[in-house]
Amino acid sequence: MKLLAKNAEDRYQTAAGLTIDLRKCLAEWGVASQHRTALLGADDASERLMAPEKLYGREHEIGMLLGASTGS
Repeated sequence: MKLLAKNAEDRYQTAAGLTIDLRKCLAEWGVASQHRTALLGADDASERLMAPEKLYGREHEIGMLLGASTGS
């Protein structure tokens, strides 16, 4: 479901994060032959700042954050 999330910030941010989770699932499946609930996305971190899609009335703050992340 994390791959199909409606909001971009709820989906995987990197291919590396997805790969790590898939390898964890494969390893667990090989040992237990059953699905367990795992903490998905724990190793998924983007190197760039992404403002959430749903920030209402925060245009000034978003501008400050984006300006700080680009160094301008």
